[in-house]
Amino acid sequence: MLSLLINKVIAQQLNWSVGFSDNLATSPSEFIPATVPGAVQLDFAKARNHAPYYYAENWRDYLWMEDKFYTYKSTFKKPKLDVGERVYFVSKGIDYKFDIFINNKEIHNQEGMFSWVRLDVTDELSENNELKIIVHPVPKSRLYPLDRVQANHVVKPAVSYIWDWHPRLVPLGIWDDTYLEKREWLISKMSGLIIP
Repeated sequence: MLSLLINKVIAQQLNWSVGFSDNLATSPSEFIPATVPGAVQLDFAKARNHAPYYYAENWRDYLWMEDKFYTYKSTFKKPKLDVGERVYFVSKGIDYKFDIFINNKEIHNQEGMFSWVRLDVTDELSENNELKIIVHPVPKSRLYPLDRVQANHVVKPAVSYIWDWHPRLVPLGIWDDTYLEKREWLISKMSGLIIP
């Protein structure tokens, strides 16, 4: 019987930048360096010299960031592929609702921050490539008041929506390891293995 076995895995880290827009139809007018893993609010706070959100009422200076669409982008060259090798885009965590594009073609969308993404992008690659992840605004079940009840319909920590002992900062962005992966697959014979 035949089985696919992974023989070799090589990870390639990506350099990211991030920008924001008011809606999906508009592209960001500027991009700043992004920290991945991280959160978009912390990237923009650093770029614009915002005071730390956890002091006094500084969290209010971060509120405008909740209702924006964020575009992460990274460019890379097509890796050299040997026979049997494929290229995957892998992310262990993107928060919260997002769309993934490669060379301006949408290849995936998802909602939720805890499910990994592993996409075979081999057939979408050109010599030079652009990967984009568009992260949607903070999910809210209602606009006001600003409180933890706004998280009652999503799997996000309600504490980040504000609590009496915790300032409001509802994170968005690529919050866990995210990279390209080159895998070599071997077809092997294995006795006693049933492949559905």
